[in-house]
This record gives sequence, C-alpha cells and structure tokens, in this order.
Amino acid sequence: DPTTATTDSTTDTTDSIADATDSTTDTTDSIADPTDSTTDTTDSTIDTTDSVADTSDSTTDTTDSVADTTDSIAETTDSMADATDSTTDTTDSMADTTDSTTDTTDSTTETIVTTTETTVVTTETTVATTETTVITTETTTVTTIQTTTVPTTQTTIVSTIQTTVPTTQ
Repeated sequence: DPTTATTDSTTDTTDSIADATDSTTDTTDSIADPTDSTTDTTDSTIDTTDSVADTSDSTTDTTDSVADTTDSIAETTDSMADATDSTTDTTDSMADTTDSTTDTTDSTTETIVTTTETTVVTTETTVATTETTVITTETTTVTTIQTTTVPTTQTTIVSTIQTTVPTTQ
C-alpha cells in the first residue's frame, strides 16, 4: 500500500504510509497514525492512543492501557501490568513484575519479598558426667601381743645331815 489513504482497512504486509485511520493487521507498522487499534508485531511509531497488545513497544505514547511484554518507554499514564517496566511514568497504578523506574505516584505492591525462614537447629550437647565412686578400704590392724611364759625351774635343795653316833658295844 504505497498510497496515502484516508481510511485503510486492508491487510498489508508492509504499511509505510501515514493513514488517517489504520484498523488493519500489519506485519510492520513504521508510520505515525493518529489512531492505531491494530495488533502489530512491531510498533515503533509514535501514536496518540495505543490500545493494543504489542510484542515490543518502544514508542512514546500519551496513554498506554495495554499489557506489553517489554515497556521501555516514557508515558504519561501507565495503567497496565507489564512484564518489565523500566520507564519513568507520572503515575504507575499497576503491579509490575519488575519496576526499576522513578514514578511520581506508586500505589501498588510491586515487590514481593520472599522471606526465607531460617530454622536454627540447636544441637543439644549432653555432657555425660562419669560418677567416680572412691571405695575406701578400711584396714583394721589387729596387734596380737604374744606373751611367752618362761617356765621357772624350782630347785629344792634338801640337806641331809647324817650324824654318825658312835656306838659303844
């Protein structure tokens, strides 16, 4: 379609013409149209209103109300949830998977903090106390006093005095 038409409702492989209204399904749309309501594989144009889902949207739109796979443009209002939002928006009222932008107003929950609960396993160390029983051996010393009785030999001395009396016969 190499012409400039007021209304283009056809299906073209390549549309490199600026039309007043483009409601067709084009493979490549590299023209700035006032209204673009089609589903294009690549949309690199500057549109006033972009209400379609594009694979890549690298344009500067006034209003972006669709969910794009990659949104790297600066828009006045971004009211959709994009997979990646790296733009600087005036208002961001949607939850994006990744939001690395500087927003004036951010009223969404964009960051899901996954808290990893760390369970501290306390190893209880049981100190085995070895009870030592000291056996005290009581030694009783029996002292035996042995008394040896020495026999006393008693000697009786009998003195016999023999007196010889002469007998006169």
